[in-house]
Amino acid sequence: MKIITAFLRPALRLSLLALLALPLVPALAQPVDTGGIARNFTLRNRATGEPVSLHDFAGHIVVLDFFAYWCPPCQTSSPELEQNVHRYYAARGGNANGIPVQVIGVNIESANPSLTDQFVRQVGANLAVDDLQLQAYGQFLVGQNAIPRFVIINGTAGSTTHRQWEVVLNTIGWGGNNNTTSFRRLIDNVQTVRSPTMTVQPQSQHVSPGASVTFNAAANGTGLGFQWRKDGVAIAGATGSTFAVTSASARDMGFYTVAVSNAGGTTESTAATLTIATDGTSRPVNLSTRGLVPAGGDLTPGFVIAGTGNKWLLVRAIGPGLAAFGITDYLADPQLEIIPQAGAAVAANNDWAAAGIDNAELSAAAAGVGAFPLVAGSRDAAALVSLAPGGYTVRVTGVGGVSGLALVEIYDVDLAGSSSRLVNLSARAFVGTGAAELVPGFVVHGAAPRQLLIRAVGPSLAQFGVTELLADPQLAVIPLGRNFSVANCNDWGGATPLRAAFASAGAFTLSNNTTDAAIVVRLPPGAYTVAVSGVGRTTGTALVEIYDLDP
Repeated sequence: MKIITAFLRPALRLSLLALLALPLVPALAQPVDTGGIARNFTLRNRATGEPVSLHDFAGHIVVLDFFAYWCPPCQTSSPELEQNVHRYYAARGGNANGIPVQVIGVNIESANPSLTDQFVRQVGANLAVDDLQLQAYGQFLVGQNAIPRFVIINGTAGSTTHRQWEVVLNTIGWGGNNNTTSFRRLIDNVQTVRSPTMTVQPQSQHVSPGASVTFNAAANGTGLGFQWRKDGVAIAGATGSTFAVTSASARDMGFYTVAVSNAGGTTESTAATLTIATDGTSRPVNLSTRGLVPAGGDLTPGFVIAGTGNKWLLVRAIGPGLAAFGITDYLADPQLEIIPQAGAAVAANNDWAAAGIDNAELSAAAAGVGAFPLVAGSRDAAALVSLAPGGYTVRVTGVGGVSGLALVEIYDVDLAGSSSRLVNLSARAFVGTGAAELVPGFVVHGAAPRQLLIRAVGPSLAQFGVTELLADPQLAVIPLGRNFSVANCNDWGGATPLRAAFASAGAFTLSNNTTDAAIVVRLPPGAYTVAVSGVGRTTGTALVEIYDLDP
């Protein structure tokens, strides 16, 4: 016979047992028993004080363990639930069907919080919350007012056995191993339709005008539905596992993804790039680098001009102007210098609005290249310069050696009729985390796609005497305004085609065993960012390079 142990609310009389009585529960809506739908509730995390809601655990199976420190059966059941349910399923990655399981210890005793803390520590609870107003306990108070009380809830939306937030079990008392076995059986019985897993990703293609193009995709799962997108926008009627372009033209260039859905969720494919070998021309025309200027340090984008004549460039170092984009830790007073590979600075600026600066000319140049306007009188820096072919560095520092985030922009002003062009854009900077990641951007201008070599170099900078390097950089190429990447790389791997690209671009070599990142990618005209970060949220100095591989 199953042994049930619980502490009941005794009769109202003066006795020792009355000291152990459960509190009165306020009148609430109809209690939710097994088979009912649990209502959401929000309680306080005992460890952090932050709110914890039932609906925070959508996609989980939730086990509520209602306890009080003075309850002898709770002193047995709570640690056994943590060990034999929470940790048991955590070690297995979820129940028998892969659904994660979360045990929440729910304290209902408001007196003696130090004793409750001691109880929670002894139990080893993964998550403990306070229900001092009994909003959760009262919801499940079916039958006797007693603890321990256990409630198992299915939080998965795609379950084939239970509705979302259905109460799988609502019971009181603890019978040791009998309860552990029955709880696991109920938890393992919860099944769900798993979200699709991509098995065939669409592949990038470069074709001649008029060619037929077919993108293919496949996924594991049941009840699958497909929706193809171009540049993030759904294509009407494109709902099969394949998508065809019958006669490709320039207007079809772009990025194609497919969303595969079923009752368990939606999985998005990687992006496939379609480029067309048109007769038009294109070239990189803009570099923008957002990065951290350390205290006493600098941010140093660079570029190379190839050709026979001078090129007009607009160069800006934005600090206060970043406030308009929600960035608060900007560099308060940036200054810039433009320095050729050999020689002293050929141009410099501190405040673009300072006396003697032609603000109207700078504003007109910014408008001509599509740059956002600077606020009149701001301490952002800008210079309009005519430069001979060669390599240059833009050195950005903070006046007074202060630190902050800065955006450095290099714009090609004379797009038409110029006998020279930008062939290499680069940025060396400290790579932090979050907003302090290194995020260069560039623009491919024209009507034709462009083949580029993009690198994020960390360890190989040691040969140039650079210290505090980013040990393992990774990069992602992201079309401006999109939430997907079109090219990614962690370790370049020493591939022969990449070595050939290095040689073609005139880039310095990388050793086979380094964790530097490098990739060759062909991109349609447009604006892009290169997000550079450290694997495992590591930080350090890195060099990002963008080389034009096309003649």
